Amino acid sequence: MAKQKSKGVKDKKEVKDLLVNSLHQTIEKLGVSKSCKKTEKLLDKSASKIASKVAKQIKKEKKKAEKSKKKAASKKVASKKSTGKKKKA
Repeated sequence: MAKQKSKGVKDKKEVKDLLVNSLHQTIEKLGVSKSCKKTEKLLDKSASKIASKVAKQIKKEKKKAEKSKKKAASKKVASKKSTGKKKKA
C-alpha cells in the first residue's frame, strides 16, 4: 500500500473511531457520565454504518481526483508533442 501525502482520513476504521469519539463527547456534554452497554452497542453499530458510507465516498472522490490529474498530465504531454517544429517539404 502506497503512503499518502495528505493528512486526511484514510479508511473506514479511522472514520469509525472519529465518529465514536465525537458521539461520546456529545453524550458527556449532555450530562451523562457513562453510557450503558446498550447505548455503547448502538453507538458502535451506527458508527460502523456511517463509516462504511463515508469511506466509500472518500474512495470515490480520491479515484476521481487521480483520474482528472492523469487526464491533465496526458493533455500537457500531448500539447508539447503537437507544438514541435514542422519540416519543410
